[in-house]
Amino acid sequence: MQNHWKKLGIALFCSTSVLALTFYLYQPKNLNTQTENSERPLAYAVKIVDEIQRRPSSRLLWVLLNNGEPIYNGEALRTSERGEVRIQFSDSERYIDLEPDSLIVLKKAEGEIALDLLEGSLFVSSKNENTKNAETPLILNSANGKVDLSRAKAAITKPKGQSLGIQIVSGKASFQIKNGAKKELLQGQLGSIEASGFEASKFDMKVLSPSMNQPLTMDSENLKPVHFSWNGITTKDPLSLWTGSQRKGLSLKTKIVNGKTEASVLLPFGNHFWKLVATNTQGQITAESSIYKFEIQARYAPTMIFPAVDSEISVEKFPSQVNFKWQKGEEVKSVTLEVWSDAKLKTRILEQTFIKEDSFLLSNLKGGTYYWRMSALYHETDSTIPNKSIAGKIQKFSLRQTQITDQKLATSEAIQPLKLEFDLPASQLTQYFVDKPALDLNWKIDDRKNVSYFLVRVRAEGEDESKTLNTEIKDLKVNLNIPRAGRYIASVEALKEDGTLLAKSPSQILTSTLLPVLKAPSFTAPPGFIFGQQNGRASLTWTQVDGAKEYLFTVKKVTTTEVKMTEKNEPQPATLPIQQKVTSNSAIVKNLTPGEYSVEVVAIDTHGRLGEIEAPRKMKIPEPPESPRLRAPSSPKIKVN
Repeated sequence: MQNHWKKLGIALFCSTSVLALTFYLYQPKNLNTQTENSERPLAYAVKIVDEIQRRPSSRLLWVLLNNGEPIYNGEALRTSERGEVRIQFSDSERYIDLEPDSLIVLKKAEGEIALDLLEGSLFVSSKNENTKNAETPLILNSANGKVDLSRAKAAITKPKGQSLGIQIVSGKASFQIKNGAKKELLQGQLGSIEASGFEASKFDMKVLSPSMNQPLTMDSENLKPVHFSWNGITTKDPLSLWTGSQRKGLSLKTKIVNGKTEASVLLPFGNHFWKLVATNTQGQITAESSIYKFEIQARYAPTMIFPAVDSEISVEKFPSQVNFKWQKGEEVKSVTLEVWSDAKLKTRILEQTFIKEDSFLLSNLKGGTYYWRMSALYHETDSTIPNKSIAGKIQKFSLRQTQITDQKLATSEAIQPLKLEFDLPASQLTQYFVDKPALDLNWKIDDRKNVSYFLVRVRAEGEDESKTLNTEIKDLKVNLNIPRAGRYIASVEALKEDGTLLAKSPSQILTSTLLPVLKAPSFTAPPGFIFGQQNGRASLTWTQVDGAKEYLFTVKKVTTTEVKMTEKNEPQPATLPIQQKVTSNSAIVKNLTPGEYSVEVVAIDTHGRLGEIEAPRKMKIPEPPESPRLRAPSSPKIKVN
């Protein structure tokens, strides 16, 4: 009996130890607590596209990396198929851009920052003329040596094997192999890091354009072909230009005329990769260049808010004044307002540049038609429009004097001006719809005694005034159906029964847009498999989504294990697939046979619309333990004297 209790104690100790270790490794923790405020962040994630995952050095599980979060010493980062992240180093202007399908580890030790690129590609920007040599060295590790990138901008790729592809875009770098030999890599050099040292690319080429350093910017209304140019190619085989939105998916775009060192192709806005490919007369590829990355960014003119297109502005007397209003975009250095008094734009009455302002009051205007436009100047200089502003479309408006005759006056007494304005909070300037676009308008007036009705005017931004929707209403609110989603300019007028204008509100810009679907809920279980119980029961929980009326979860079979029923009264296996709606953010599934399953959940809003959905998670139901075998009873030995 004593031996039996000893075995139970050992088993209990082992089980408790395993449980404690599992809880420690898999419990969700705030990554920032790992430093306990004793370690400063090594870098920050400042620009994230798609899904980026991180894994601290002290954890086994991958978790999502969010924009603005700190990155600490020893952390690993990996990007999804379309994921990109910019990592900005602390107290420095240096950064790295990690491309899709990449895995990297960041370390800081022995007075240097080390980058271990395990797979994928990245761009390093650490050259800064204003930076002194006292800055922490930035080192790229490889199996064959290490590269000092502290004074260079470079593109790095890690193909299969131990080699490491490198191209020095600007500045210079130094490479040291394991035997201690050093080599300096200068601007324009490209090749691979091998065990024997640096091997220059056989396809020797220097790219002149487009630049890898800065994005190529173009007018959003005037997309132009991208100009590719290079020199230094020695191959005599015909060349072709290959492009694509991903590094792994390049395709033939155009063939290069023999002897030419340039080509122009029309590409959409966004990130692009390209390379040159040489083929012989049999169509076989004889040489390929490195893959280069560049970005085409759209530049927009300021949004012109007031006066509206082809609007007629009524004033009591001349000379009068007009308050021009606009909205500038991001990264705009300055905006310029131009006003002309003739259709041929020969008589300019105003040309003024603004840095922070979003309006300007122009006085001393006479009656007639005026033409105006806004232009934006951006900060960059390396673009297809260097030092040139993006000009918007020319719009026109007219000034006319208000005519109120004695016949329209209700009395001989002068009518006091009324204050009429929209009563819309900022949250209602953008209005959402589900089925048909509409606008909800509310307004207020200080005195309704002489007002017979209101005239509401709504017009799509940029459309002619002849397409204005006019609605007569006696109430102080109205719900208007509009033909389509977009930006609209609304105004309301207060009138007497005979049409006498008593008051007019300022114009109001409103936006009608389709109500976005709900965001996707995420399962709260740690990354990896969601584990159920041996009895076929699984508990699923997910994050709550604001605005969700209910959730729809689905369980599908991937693989199963045949289980023999030992008792006739055991429950029958669940019918798959399971699809069920619940109002809470949890659900319990029963009677699942052992095997692997796919589970997913989607939020449903109050209008019955399904929201976004994340990739399905995998769930595993373990096999039940084997029933203990009963031993045959043994009879005690009988002694016969």
